[in-house]
Amino acid sequence: MTVGTVDNPEKLALARLASNFCRRRVPSQELQESLVFLVGKCGMKAEDIVEATGISVRTIYRHMPQEMKKPEAEAISQGMKEKAQLTTVSSSSKTSDMPPVVMVECERCHISTSEPKEWRGHQLCETHYLGAQFNPEFYETFFGYLDKAKMPKVPEKLIEHYDGDRTKSIEKWSDREAKMHPQHSKTEENVLQALVTKGIRNIAQDRHFCVRETVPDFYFPEKNLAVYLDFEETHRKREDKDEQLREWLTKCHGVRVLSLPYDAVSQKETDRLVQAIIEEVS
Repeated sequence: MTVGTVDNPEKLALARLASNFCRRRVPSQELQESLVFLVGKCGMKAEDIVEATGISVRTIYRHMPQEMKKPEAEAISQGMKEKAQLTTVSSSSKTSDMPPVVMVECERCHISTSEPKEWRGHQLCETHYLGAQFNPEFYETFFGYLDKAKMPKVPEKLIEHYDGDRTKSIEKWSDREAKMHPQHSKTEENVLQALVTKGIRNIAQDRHFCVRETVPDFYFPEKNLAVYLDFEETHRKREDKDEQLREWLTKCHGVRVLSLPYDAVSQKETDRLVQAIIEEVS
């Protein structure tokens, strides 16, 4: 197929960049060469390339040669770290002194939510609570089927075995592994605790999005906002892959993405991250 509207080198470069970036992982060198041509020879601005291709401004600045970057672009390329550091939250009490936040798993989709809704004895997230009110017969059938399928279970945490003339309990390896590699980091727990204390409601965790599987640390359904907390030392090794997944998340689901890097587990970092999230949610 011949695309008649692509009638000059600039449009050709933009079309190649957009189509290749959407369908595959573009090597960093190839992306940089395209940006050098568009910015250096065609005189385009980063914002023009973003509008034409759909690639995020952060990705554009990250792959643009240093001499072509605007002075203010460093804040964007560092994941808005400077912006988040402009204001800090003065905390009168430490996170460790706060009462623990209870996240309840939705019995229909199994995401964890801070604001569960009870429907006929079942705990649901807001989305499935509304669905149950709209179509109660379907949900009654679904939970009825689960009740029938339930079988008596042997406690999983402890297994019994006979040792000489006594019986003792030992912990399963899966439980020990879960303790050594928790699903949520200490910083995530501190940030969640602080957000709920400051009145931010309806927060979901473990919300899976089908874009080659990406799971944000926090998801705010009412704002359609996904928040990622990136420990810099770990995130640096997979930065390009993570950025592409998050851009696809926006393209495929229309989800707004906020990526916040941090370099230590501390009260100061928790306050900075919480302030950045509250600004975006508000």
